[in-house]
Amino acid sequence: MRVSVEGVSFSYDRAIRVLDSVDLAVDSGELFALIGPNGSGKSTLLRLISGVFRPQEGRILLGALSVGGLSARRIAKHVAMVEQERATGFDFSVREIVGMGRFPHRGRFGRESGDDRRAIDRAMAVADVESLRERSIRAISGGERQRVFLALALAQEPDVLLLDEPTTHLDLRHQVQFLSIVRESSEEGRTALIAIHDLTLAAQVADRIGLMSGGRVGIAGTPGEVLTSSTLRESFGVEVRVGRDAALGAIYVLPSVLDEARPAD
Repeated sequence: MRVSVEGVSFSYDRAIRVLDSVDLAVDSGELFALIGPNGSGKSTLLRLISGVFRPQEGRILLGALSVGGLSARRIAKHVAMVEQERATGFDFSVREIVGMGRFPHRGRFGRESGDDRRAIDRAMAVADVESLRERSIRAISGGERQRVFLALALAQEPDVLLLDEPTTHLDLRHQVQFLSIVRESSEEGRTALIAIHDLTLAAQVADRIGLMSGGRVGIAGTPGEVLTSSTLRESFGVEVRVGRDAALGAIYVLPSVLDEARPAD
């Protein structure tokens, strides 16, 4: 499902715009990474696409459907979001949490069908949380919880997957596993937008990258087009070295930490 953001502006207190006339289009089956400094509007843009917030100007389309004209349940049939942090107010089991992903398809009080159970089991297997199914969501680590919420999103079987800094609490193995799942999901036709700070990981998984600054997507293109030393220096205010691994052909980004920290002679 194509996601179109057309002239969208948004502010929390109507004094300072967090987003300013944002235009963006992400095609079906594309994995699009949003990068940029803290406060540049990445999380806000994802929440607008998810329907949590509504634009004060402009519109957002899911295919031909305007998000502004859809109910929360209708949006949830098309869009799932994995956030960096998610509150767990009650002591649900992991299996119960993942099962919540089926609510848009069966209603809050509908019975769980065979299709629901298969979707839940498949999502838990893909996210590698089967062994945790009977554990309390409160009794597992932050990284394990993040994989549980990925399973919840996958069980929802959305057309669009939104991810806001999803790898923050994950160790290296599970970062790779998590992003591999997202990459495979997009290759199966699902549209994915991910806000991410790790530029090297973004370069490896994304089809295109959008660099946000000042509430706008200033530049969008392939990883090689966006991740340049001059562009990143201007946006983040730090010297970086951008290279390409000879064996894999993958782009990597290294901040010049030692150069910044080394005292002058």
